[in-house]
Amino acid sequence: MIKKIFYSIDAFKTKQVLDNSYKKYSQSFQYNTWTGEFNKEFNLEDIKKIILNFEEKKDFTLVHKSDYRYTFYNKELKIYLKLYKIYESKYSKTTIYKRNILRRTLAKKAFSLYFILKDLNIPSIVPIFYAFKNDKYIPSKSIYISQEEKDSFTLDFIFQKLSQKGDKGSYAEDFFNDSKIYDLDIDKLIYNYGNMLRKILDNGIHIFYKELFANTLCNDKEELKLCDLDIVNAISKYNDYEKIKEFEKHKNYLKHISNSLKLPINLETFENGYFNE
Repeated sequence: MIKKIFYSIDAFKTKQVLDNSYKKYSQSFQYNTWTGEFNKEFNLEDIKKIILNFEEKKDFTLVHKSDYRYTFYNKELKIYLKLYKIYESKYSKTTIYKRNILRRTLAKKAFSLYFILKDLNIPSIVPIFYAFKNDKYIPSKSIYISQEEKDSFTLDFIFQKLSQKGDKGSYAEDFFNDSKIYDLDIDKLIYNYGNMLRKILDNGIHIFYKELFANTLCNDKEELKLCDLDIVNAISKYNDYEKIKEFEKHKNYLKHISNSLKLPINLETFENGYFNE
């Protein structure tokens, strides 16, 4: 019971961005009708250019939509832009307001978590900035922009391709040369996945196993990175029993994928990646 209470508090802190440690890496800005924060690795002129391109609908291609979230790709700027339109959500406005009591926008959560995870040595896609329309306290629109990872694909996309069950006409096939997928060392990939999972659990990062698999990118060197930090539910310490329980969930999910897609996944390789320091 006490553990659940502490987890609930930690989840609220994570989701409402109450850890301000990320601010040493970011800088606030206002431009036109947008307010936000940008990664200090970039400069304000970069941010202005992206916003102007977006407002003019210049070179942005819609690649994915789920509920009120739209993901665009800009081949010229080599970036991804996620647009949140909360008024299109299937949930009630009251629910959205509750979810954004302090952070104001979900985009802020994704932005802040990158730097927190970076300090924990958990690799993820580099954010450029997030911004929201300053039309009301809970903004009607917000955007989150991150760098492109060249020749990288999510794990679920890779395994669908290797099973020859990938969707025809996928945006990835339109924009990228995915032939490198067939040259991947699957054992090394699975080993690295186990290794990354250990880091995630050791640092108390709570991610649903299906979400982790669907939002982990792999490049042609079998290096892995998280690509959508919306999936982090909380940063809350696991005890040893909880870590083993979570590990088993991930292992069973890999087994399920192997059975359903008829792919040669060596679960011992996954275990070696998890247990070997």
